Amino acid sequence: MIFKNTNTSKFSSISFFIISFIYIIIFVFIIFKYYQMANKLKEMKSVNTSLIEYIKKEKLYIPQLDIEESNLLDNPELPEQIIGEGTELFPEKVEQYLEQEKKKQNFYPDLCPVKNPYITKDFLPEKNHFGLDFAGSEGDSIFASASGIVTKVFISKYFGNALFINHLNIYQTFYAHNKAILVEPYDFVKKGDVIALLGSTGYSSAPHLHFEIIKDAKRINPKKILKLE
Repeated sequence: MIFKNTNTSKFSSISFFIISFIYIIIFVFIIFKYYQMANKLKEMKSVNTSLIEYIKKEKLYIPQLDIEESNLLDNPELPEQIIGEGTELFPEKVEQYLEQEKKKQNFYPDLCPVKNPYITKDFLPEKNHFGLDFAGSEGDSIFASASGIVTKVFISKYFGNALFINHLNIYQTFYAHNKAILVEPYDFVKKGDVIALLGSTGYSSAPHLHFEIIKDAKRINPKKILKLE
């Protein structure tokens, strides 16, 4: 007569059930974490990629310098009310995105806009010269000093081909006498992006970049911020 060990059989069945149940829980947990991470990455990507389209659509916080028909931009002393005109708040997610970028210093305009900087004219507000002039060769790359939104691209008799970039409504940078401008209004540019080519347009005797930094609607000496070494 053969006796079956029913207790051992039951124990084995219970053990198998418990182990299987544990594996199922682990598998479900891994799947849950995977989708949680995927959704988070998707949301982050969505915030990042939708930033520019949202700003373009709503035209948020962009200073509206609609003065092409006037001669204001032909004056080297740009009116303070134009420089500091108009701001609005970003939606919550965009504010969070920009706050993260701000922490990385991407929006702080300390990057020199040209390679191998050679200053031919200093910041001399008493002589109506509110920036630095960098000499160079025609066609040299000009870089965005910080991440931001292109708020104005224009041509004037004095500044030639020029543009403004707004950096979180804290700073603005101004680039003048360019041979060509490679960006358009409402473009989002990253720190170090090539935004223009150095030239001698407007009131200029030789190829150079006239560069200004504006804070709280006032021009400040770029040497106080730029890394020129």
